[in-house]
Amino acid sequence: MNTVGTRIRLPETFKGRLAAITCLGLLVRLAHLVLIAADNPLSGDAAAYHLAANLFADGLGFPEPFRYYFGAIDVIPMGTGDLVVETSIGHLEPSAGHPPVWTTLLGAFAFLGFTSVLQQQVVSVVLGAPAIILMGILGREVRSERVGLLAAIATAVYAFIWVNDGLMMAETAAIAMATATMLVGVRFWKDPSRGAAVVLGLVGGLAALTRAELGLFLPVVAAAVLVRSPLPWREKVLRYACCGVAAMAICMPWFARNIATYDAPVFLSNGIGTVLVQANCDATYYGSDLGYWQVSCGNPPPYGPEGQILGEYERDLVVRQRASEYISANRSRLLSVVVPARVGRMWGVYEPIGQLRRDVHVDRRSMSVSLLGLAQFALLVPLAVAGMEVVRRRRGPLLVLAEVSDPGNAGTLMRSAEAFGATGVVVAGGVDPYNPKLVRAAAGSSFRVPFAVVDDPMAALRILEETGYGCWATVPRGGLSPAEVPSDGPVAIILGNEPHGLSDEVVAACVGTVSVPTVGGVESLNVAIAGSIALHDLAGRKP
Repeated sequence: MNTVGTRIRLPETFKGRLAAITCLGLLVRLAHLVLIAADNPLSGDAAAYHLAANLFADGLGFPEPFRYYFGAIDVIPMGTGDLVVETSIGHLEPSAGHPPVWTTLLGAFAFLGFTSVLQQQVVSVVLGAPAIILMGILGREVRSERVGLLAAIATAVYAFIWVNDGLMMAETAAIAMATATMLVGVRFWKDPSRGAAVVLGLVGGLAALTRAELGLFLPVVAAAVLVRSPLPWREKVLRYACCGVAAMAICMPWFARNIATYDAPVFLSNGIGTVLVQANCDATYYGSDLGYWQVSCGNPPPYGPEGQILGEYERDLVVRQRASEYISANRSRLLSVVVPARVGRMWGVYEPIGQLRRDVHVDRRSMSVSLLGLAQFALLVPLAVAGMEVVRRRRGPLLVLAEVSDPGNAGTLMRSAEAFGATGVVVAGGVDPYNPKLVRAAAGSSFRVPFAVVDDPMAALRILEETGYGCWATVPRGGLSPAEVPSDGPVAIILGNEPHGLSDEVVAACVGTVSVPTVGGVESLNVAIAGSIALHDLAGRKP
């Protein structure tokens, strides 16, 4: 009897492989939920998000969820003794303790009937998939499909990412939105148009509405792109302004709601005072929680001069002032001891196991999952450092098209740039990189190879020299063979236009010249052929 074996065929396309990796990530997250997280009660922020989502689904907006569901008993120290103030269950107090995106997402599913903790945990797990997909696309956009798939795999299996999904934390959406901001930032770097600046602002603004600290991310990304852009300063400022206006536009409804609610300048959240007061006290400066935070540091609860209960904004002002006074009185300790301890905790080098125990206690994480995440982190950091060094040493050449006018030649060169591992292409005058003939000749490479547009070749050379590139001009004869170009630093190959080649000014501004060796009586090669051969020979150089 003959038996026919079946083999599982892996997807052959980038989309298919990314989809398979995303499914793997979802299986990992579901396993964590079923085996561990489903049996752990929520605490802290996770419980607040769950309760707030249900209130949002009921049409109550964004009230403070714990006081609504459980009431409160506040013990306020007064000169004549303690004053006990009770808040009844069902108390509706508007809240801006967290930005609205995560509550709104969970609330939308709660409106559809997903109201239990387990149901919303399943929703949170599913919402972990966009981070995997976006990270894969980002890796491909930055470097290659291989890098994209490796980045997606890391996102799919890294415990310190997927643990948040099962616990229903806002980091699920924040990681996806931070990745989306980087993705559109890379695309803005390739095409720094006003429209791209608006898209970056919209995505970055939405990220800030997910986690308040991401409000600091967008200005840094936009500035990093524009500072190194060849655009005139006026255009840089204009695009930065477009980005900022777009971000403000998407955030404005939330800002307006908060300002109208509190009659005060409350923007993304009311939580900065709570964060400051819980992180700046004797326990976190001198005690066992050095460099961490402690809930008890917020005691006594904020209250008015007559012992009255304050609203959320007023409470935040009180604890913010309390934290500021403590920081001022202990500034030297903060800078010399506390900040280094906090940085050490962030990088897992100061009391790493103690840090995990604290996170397990606060967020109800599994200790085994936390240890897995720490082991993965310890593996990923040296790999990341080594990868940066490999990229630095093996960085492919940059191809500069100096006033190349034929779209067929330019498209062919973009295709060769991808095939032979070029870092990217600079279009310095000449052809429009979006010309349909160029796109057809590139056969898809123009969508995958990073490219930038500069007004003229001399402007491109100035930028490349400032960033450490050695610029080599291609000439018909008399230059070094491409294989002889030194490999001790990043290299840019400058190709001239078809009829005239490079100008004397451009050649003189380069560090040397390159020629493709030929035999016979051929005067010169077609620019696409010459450039392709040069890229091939450069790729074969020894480091």
